Amino acid sequence: YIKSLPPPSLTSGILINNKISNVLPSSSGLTSISSLESSFRSTFSLPTGHILPGSTGVIGWSLPVPSMLTSLETLPSTPQLTPLQLASSILTTDRYPKIRSSKNIIALGKGAGMIEPNMGTMLVYIMTDLKVDDMQTVLRKVVERTFNCISVDGDESTSDQVVLVSSGLGSSVGSDDFERELETVCRGLSRDIVRNGEGTSHVINVRIEGFGGKDEEARELGKAIVNSPLFKTAVAGNDPNVG
Repeated sequence: YIKSLPPPSLTSGILINNKISNVLPSSSGLTSISSLESSFRSTFSLPTGHILPGSTGVIGWSLPVPSMLTSLETLPSTPQLTPLQLASSILTTDRYPKIRSSKNIIALGKGAGMIEPNMGTMLVYIMTDLKVDDMQTVLRKVVERTFNCISVDGDESTSDQVVLVSSGLGSSVGSDDFERELETVCRGLSRDIVRNGEGTSHVINVRIEGFGGKDEEARELGKAIVNSPLFKTAVAGNDPNVG
């Protein structure tokens, strides 16, 4: 759905649900999203601009649209959530909410399993007030070096999303400076996701140094190590059998 949208000049809102992924439902998933988006826009009198949906949870179930529409009507009278409450509200099998922040950025996310090879069952929302040129390019570069470098169980799911939005109310900043700050936040959040992985008792951090190949090849090499059942069982069992 999001890929069908034109490049956004304005994002008016983000509508997130957990427990049901809205993938392969018995009824039309696109129709469900369209109904919820229309109600969301009307309830909050949102201007023209994209409403970005984010769903995660069980595959094959339909969204309970009637009850969700009823809940949407009550949102304006609901007290505003803190970042911690928001991070807690989108969890599925996560053991704890995940939030990272810096001077100009706050990010929250969920994800505990089926994280690899490319984000997998991960929802991440990053917010800033800064004005940055070509934020999409900066985000893609940072995602490749952080969220796309982690793995929990070596499996990929259908629902993943990393969204970066800016209110534009802050000062302008160079893309290089913003990229460094964004990578610090995303690197911390990606490590939190691994640390919080389903059944996780150990965290493996692979450093590849002195490698003459491309970054993509180094990433594949690291993934081959952390996704090796033999290596992972040796680490999990605290038995470093290198034979």
